[in-house]
Amino acid sequence: MTGRRAIVIGAGIAGILAGRALAGSFDEVLLLERDPDPEAGGVRKGVPQGAHAHVLIQGGRNAIRDLLGDPVFDGSLETSQTRDLKWFQFGVWKTRFESDLTAHWCDRPRFEAALRRQIIEQAGIRLETGGRALGLFAEDGRVRGVRATRADGQEARLDADLVVDGSGAGSRLPEWLAAAGLGTVAEETIGVDIGYATRVYTRPAVMGRDWQVLAIYPKPPESRRAGILYPLDGERCLLTLAGWLGDHPPGDDAGYLAFARSLPQPDLAEALLGMEPLTAIRRYRFPASRWRHFEQLPTWPEGLVAVGDAICRFNPIYGQGMSVAALDARTLAGVDWLRPGAAAKAQKALAKHREAPWLLAASMDFRFPEMAGRRPLGLGLLNAYARGLLELSAERKDVNLRFFEVLDLLRPPAALFSPPIALQVARWALV
Repeated sequence: MTGRRAIVIGAGIAGILAGRALAGSFDEVLLLERDPDPEAGGVRKGVPQGAHAHVLIQGGRNAIRDLLGDPVFDGSLETSQTRDLKWFQFGVWKTRFESDLTAHWCDRPRFEAALRRQIIEQAGIRLETGGRALGLFAEDGRVRGVRATRADGQEARLDADLVVDGSGAGSRLPEWLAAAGLGTVAEETIGVDIGYATRVYTRPAVMGRDWQVLAIYPKPPESRRAGILYPLDGERCLLTLAGWLGDHPPGDDAGYLAFARSLPQPDLAEALLGMEPLTAIRRYRFPASRWRHFEQLPTWPEGLVAVGDAICRFNPIYGQGMSVAALDARTLAGVDWLRPGAAAKAQKALAKHREAPWLLAASMDFRFPEMAGRRPLGLGLLNAYARGLLELSAERKDVNLRFFEVLDLLRPPAALFSPPIALQVARWALV
């Protein structure tokens, strides 16, 4: 090996963005992707959730632009968060208005493939497919590379100055750390047991009278079902139905439509009238949100970083995963990798910017009394405040805008408690 090399395990969203972030600091960046042909199109084995609804929110969009300059977000529909999204949540329709907040509603396989092609061409990253990372090489408290099988089935040692685990939900990094004598990783889980069922339909000539994206969410704990409908392109639209705590949408035609009709509002079922299905129903189960607290290890090895779902899997119904992965990459781009302790400092920073999206998702999921997991301190007061905030979003533009700014990872949750917002919630509580 000549020069400094970084190896990134996984060429999904988290991996390719991490690779781009490291390209300016290393002479070579190698992406190791287990899938033999990630460019083949369609849902990859390594991303089983790829068939379902995905959104890139404003915070993630900003991070990708910082990394790539002027990316082409192929495979996505750009919308106004506050104008084009018709969203029923917590028993109310959110007020809609013009703003600068945007979102990209994605055909995940196309979106990922387009992003990967741009990054490889722009940064000169090398992609190796069809192999598999098997473990770490570590000595003297530092990771020196990975043990991997190549596409021909031969096992090899791949030396590196930095190893980045971007392999997603299937990451075995905690096992590798333990096997290398580097410690046991603590995990936090929330047992959401959410199930998804997605189908692609013909797109009507007019998607909606005044909306591009329709989202109907439950009001916990009374209801557990949700649905999201949005266009993929000029001819197709995607419908994802979801249900918490085992209340999963069926995979047969009649049951699927009955589930859509059972949502808290009829708008989505009515929108399906006259639309023809183009695909079979694809189902996916997400048993639990999971946060691996790598940052809590007493000693973190030099030369190793984990990103994306390898660290934390959020309940995907809240649309945070891709954007948090983009924030991870932007964080890596700002690290001086020649400084001692750089990897440990980076891992702590990556954990820090998960606190807000984890809290937002947890506060909603724990409204179901039977939800398994450790409840955050003060959750009862937080949920009471959030109830007022969400109900006020039906009539107050400033409240709804602030909610979206926090949801879109542009402001910290503390912004929801600013005096002008808190005063309105207090008045609501007294009515």
